[in-house]
Amino acid sequence: MRVSETLELSIPDDDLNVDRLERYLAREMERFRKRVFGKVLRQIEEEKLAEAKGRVSCREKVPRYLFTRLGLIRFERHKVKYKDEARFGFLLDDILGLRPYQGETKSVRRRALELAVEYLYRQARSLLRHETGDEISYRTIHRWAQEKGKRRRQDKRQSLTGLRK
Repeated sequence: MRVSETLELSIPDDDLNVDRLERYLAREMERFRKRVFGKVLRQIEEEKLAEAKGRVSCREKVPRYLFTRLGLIRFERHKVKYKDEARFGFLLDDILGLRPYQGETKSVRRRALELAVEYLYRQARSLLRHETGDEISYRTIHRWAQEKGKRRRQDKRQSLTGLRK
């Protein structure tokens, strides 16, 4: 699969200095990265829908937000009916391994938890905002840490009960 996207800039002439130029370019590059990400997702979905023709029937487009290392990405994907399984779902979500209501990528969650180990949740949120360009709530980072801790405790308990038998 090949995806092509062009970035065309109109550099402002009025009162130009290096700081304004840097801010302008950073803002435009952020928009461009998000646009490319969305275009790649659309391309993947189009190709997979064409491959699955006859096995799925397309319904309406449904928006989804995903917090990525590029920031918050909004994209639309088709709701489909899987004819063999007689169920509805999202082909793009299934291809990408996205769970229902998953709002972030694994790398964003992992990085947020790495920061939360070293810093307070509010500081971790601030650092993550600087890395991604968008803000996630410190409460969300706290919830992720609680979920991770709960899974670790369960895994440890299961491994200990396996050793006792």
